[in-house]
This record gives sequence, C-alpha cells and structure tokens, in this order.
Amino acid sequence: DGRVVFAESKAAADLMAKGFYKFKVGDIEVTTISDGVWLKPHDPGFIKNATVDETKAALTEGGLPTDVVTIPFTVTVAKIGGKTIMFDAGTGAQMAPTAGKLSANMAAAGVDPQKIDMIVVTHFHPDHIFGLMEKETNAQVFPNAEIVVPNAEYAYWTDAATLAKAPENRKGLVK
Repeated sequence: DGRVVFAESKAAADLMAKGFYKFKVGDIEVTTISDGVWLKPHDPGFIKNATVDETKAALTEGGLPTDVVTIPFTVTVAKIGGKTIMFDAGTGAQMAPTAGKLSANMAAAGVDPQKIDMIVVTHFHPDHIFGLMEKETNAQVFPNAEIVVPNAEYAYWTDAATLAKAPENRKGLVK
C-alpha cells in the first residue's frame, strides 16, 4: 500500500552499536559490517510513493530522527566452503563524512581485507564500488580478491553511449 514501515531488529541495533553482526546459516558464517551512514537531507523526489511528511511520520514511528533520512551502508561477508566472499565494497569514505567506516569495522569483526577471496559486486552505485580502491592513490583495498560483476552492469557503464547521454553533472560518476 506504499507505506514506509520500520521493523525492530536486534541484529540491526547490534550492527549499528558494534559496527558488525555475525550469524550462521547452516555451515555458512555471515558477518554484516557497517560502513556508516548517510544523513541525507529530505528531498521530495527521493522516496517514491511517499511525501516528505509521510517519511517524517514513518521515521518518528520508527524512533528515528526526522531532520534527515538516515541511510545505512552495510557490506556482507560470508565464509563458504573455505572461501571468504564479500558482497560489495562500501563507500570508500567518498560519499559522506559519516560513512567510510568499513575498514575499522572489518578489523573489529576480525575480517582481514587481505583474506577476502572474492568480491561480488551487485551493481555499480558508488556505495557499492567506491571501497574497492583507496580514494587518493587508487591502490586496491582487497588485492587478493577476485572481483565478480554482472555482465549487464559492466556493459552499461563501459558503453560510450552511457557517458554521452549522461547529464554534465553525472559524467564524473559514469567515468
């Protein structure tokens, strides 16, 4: 029905308090790791099918601040069959001053970036790929990881037509 509803979750509370949360699914060990949050100012076009007032009401109902929309960034790491697989790579501290906590929270969770065997990139938005390389040097953050990306996503972002069609203020993102 288009409503925004918040569900309480001990896992989410632990993730935000400690920076990570571990659990098992059968033999798979899963660790969700916080990369921080984006405190996004309200924008009438940001949340589809909900006005700013409806968004603020849902935030109030969820016990969250209403002055901004708090957008958490979370990376998932799974140990499967002797391999350590990470899903996405976080913001690389390049999106918001309250993001970029992945490295510290990985250390707190006991996850070594050198021991990541594979990174599965779900899509190429900045909060999913900017953490692959250091901001200033472009050094690989996960030098031993095989990086797996969707064919369609790679084809779209490397197509010269995508850059040509992008508005001027988005060309940097495409590049």
